[in-house]
Amino acid sequence: MRKLPAHFWKTMIVLTGVAVSLTSCSHRESPPPAVTEEHHEGDPMEHNVGTKPMGAPPASDERKDWRYPYGEAYRDLAGADAKTVAETALKRFCSFTPKDLEDEKVVERLNGVVHPPLWDQITDDPDTVVPIVPGRTAGQWESTGGKTKVEIIISGEQHPADTDDSWSRKMICVRNWSGFSKPFKDLYLVVVTKKEDSWRLSRLELVESYISN
Repeated sequence: MRKLPAHFWKTMIVLTGVAVSLTSCSHRESPPPAVTEEHHEGDPMEHNVGTKPMGAPPASDERKDWRYPYGEAYRDLAGADAKTVAETALKRFCSFTPKDLEDEKVVERLNGVVHPPLWDQITDDPDTVVPIVPGRTAGQWESTGGKTKVEIIISGEQHPADTDDSWSRKMICVRNWSGFSKPFKDLYLVVVTKKEDSWRLSRLELVESYISN
């Protein structure tokens, strides 16, 4: 067998060392493995994207009016019928205080139970729904405590036929104020319409105000 020269073995040793060095460098420069985040049940970072149909209410929200929610003062109306909504809204509205009257914020009592077009109308021109209260009357009312007891009466007059999304009546607001022996009465034309499973006022018109005999 032929004996290989010494310089041949030296060359092989050098080449082997280079190869090992290159392999080591290649291993060190390889990109680190991708880091994955684990989210456990109850983790605040968890997002259940795509697990709920579009348009569905939040899992924690069981309100019947979730599509078109009532304002804070009217949250209890969720699922109520048209008559209940009309009576509740008018009673709260007519229960305004001397402070509401002085600050010209009586219409704010309807916030959250009227459709946007009506809201724009009554905020632009409150006189279409707020009864006129002379200064002397307001002063007597406030000086005797400014208390109010309201009763709502639905007129028995003929009215448009009720439909699945419309309800119309003439309604009388009876205001019993402290300091007065006779009640004040306000006659309103009230129209309530339904949108997204929620009944709201779409028309409110003050027809007349008078003192009961």
